[in-house]
Amino acid sequence: MLLFEIKDQTKWRHASLNNLSVSYSSFTADAEFSPYPFGLSLDQQQQLEPTGIFGGTIVGNFIGTELSATLNTPSGPQGTNGQLTVGCVETDAPSKSDHCFTWPQFKEWVSSLPLANCPLIFRGHEKAEYRLRTSLHRAGRRDLIRYVQEDLPILNGYVSGVTGRTYRLKDFDDYNNLLSLAQHHGYPTPLLDWTESPYIAAYFALRGTASTDNGNCRIYAFDTAAYRCNVGADEGALEDPHLNLYAIRAASRDHDRALAQQSVLMLSNVAEIEALIVKAEKQTCKRYLTKIDLVKSNARAALDDLRMMGITEASIFPGLDGICRALRDRFFTTAHENA
Repeated sequence: MLLFEIKDQTKWRHASLNNLSVSYSSFTADAEFSPYPFGLSLDQQQQLEPTGIFGGTIVGNFIGTELSATLNTPSGPQGTNGQLTVGCVETDAPSKSDHCFTWPQFKEWVSSLPLANCPLIFRGHEKAEYRLRTSLHRAGRRDLIRYVQEDLPILNGYVSGVTGRTYRLKDFDDYNNLLSLAQHHGYPTPLLDWTESPYIAAYFALRGTASTDNGNCRIYAFDTAAYRCNVGADEGALEDPHLNLYAIRAASRDHDRALAQQSVLMLSNVAEIEALIVKAEKQTCKRYLTKIDLVKSNARAALDDLRMMGITEASIFPGLDGICRALRDRFFTTAHENA
């Protein structure tokens, strides 16, 4: 949990919730505010109040999709006592698509996009039900400050030992290089992989489909340029209490997949990325995210079509593994379907 000053979000305090007890729609917990890494200055008595660890209790209720609670910290700053409300509770419910296309219809939609300086980035999901959520949040982790202060230095030590490179976590480029490399090797990160190519996104959505599969897969298209212009997106915002996401071109210094996949990385400190974007759309009266479902019955023809475009396992996963999977997909259809 984070508390921060709305007018000055550089002043905030991090708390962990312990001894959580839940009964129906009510809950109670002990709140312990840690020394990470900034203090609050919410009242004139700040200099007389503790600057280290302090604690208290939190009691609340879930009402629909809203959480309402009372925080009481007898030994803490005056500003840490009072009511708090969280307006959106996480959900696994699938979001509704904007379009449902066959493969020919999807290609027609892509052909309508500008060839040069296309503002969209794309992401493919093998199941339309999957929401936009980072691997870190899917792993159940929400404590981003602990992630930065404790987990990343440990990861950095191991990765540096294997690669022979030293990653300076306070350097923006090194920080993103480390996260990008870890993401592509299965380590949970607050990153989502996107691509500048709608067809590469379609490949990721369709690649695991068997000829007997029914239902839909999904492709997301996000107008990152318009979002940055109208909403704002600050780089390096992972530890910032302000809810945020931003996209950058993936670094390819330490792995060759980023360039092959035309990769773009979205870093988010929010579990409910779609909800954040929807809220921004309502506030600005503009659309940034388009959700397209692809009919899986077209998958075999679509994958053959993508192979003719040069999009295969071998092209997007350079190396022996990618080559073998590409040949398997081309010549051993049943193996592909049972993978």
